[in-house]
Amino acid sequence: MLITHDFCEAIAKRATEFIKFPETEQEVLQSIRLFTNKSPFPQVVGAIDGSHIALKTVPVNERIEYFNRKQDYSIMIQGVADASFKFLDVSMGYPGSIHDARIFRLSKLQREIDQGTWLNAPSKRLGGSEVGPLLVGDSAYPLSVWLMKPFKQTPTLTESQLRFNRALRQAQVVIEQAFTILKGHWRCLYKPLEEKTSRVPTTIMACCVLHNICIDVGDPSAIDPVEDDDEMDQSSFNGDEQLCARNIRDDIMDHLS
Repeated sequence: MLITHDFCEAIAKRATEFIKFPETEQEVLQSIRLFTNKSPFPQVVGAIDGSHIALKTVPVNERIEYFNRKQDYSIMIQGVADASFKFLDVSMGYPGSIHDARIFRLSKLQREIDQGTWLNAPSKRLGGSEVGPLLVGDSAYPLSVWLMKPFKQTPTLTESQLRFNRALRQAQVVIEQAFTILKGHWRCLYKPLEEKTSRVPTTIMACCVLHNICIDVGDPSAIDPVEDDDEMDQSSFNGDEQLCARNIRDDIMDHLS
């Protein structure tokens, strides 16, 4: 196991070379263009979601934290993937009991984007809004000017709102497919991991780096399909939503109508 641990540590240390957001405006535009093959939803650079990595054993004093809603022990990974299923950002190490919205707040992702490091250009005029590069997520995430989520599913949704939700879903499913490919390729992430919880984040990060490398080089290896059943409903985020974010969502809805 020592060789495996050393290998994972060596690969994980180079994560920033292989897992990164598009940096130049040209790279952002290329990411947006790739998503147009998946969905008519405009300005999408990446899709965000979380996934559970099952754990074989957990220290007794940590079991409550790692006990998730599916009655198993797990550690959470938050990922952002582009249209080619490459990870643009991954954040991990969070106990399985933590909600996606809290992981989002604790991760560096929100800070980097709010500070203008990522997703700062180019923008596109849609209706009355200047819409910058976007991430798309499910109802667990907060709506913001750079993160779009679906309208809450109710019997009163209009046809335009339903169309918006369908288009968003077509883009958002990319991250679920990325997790499926990740776990199918690196089977240690599909079955409960048999290692100390302190080592798990390094192992996951190494697998994510190798996942991106395989996509970059066009690795033709067959992947055993797996079901990533982390789509069980989490409670919707009910915090404050920015008015300008709601306006952007409405203008995108009108654009898609």
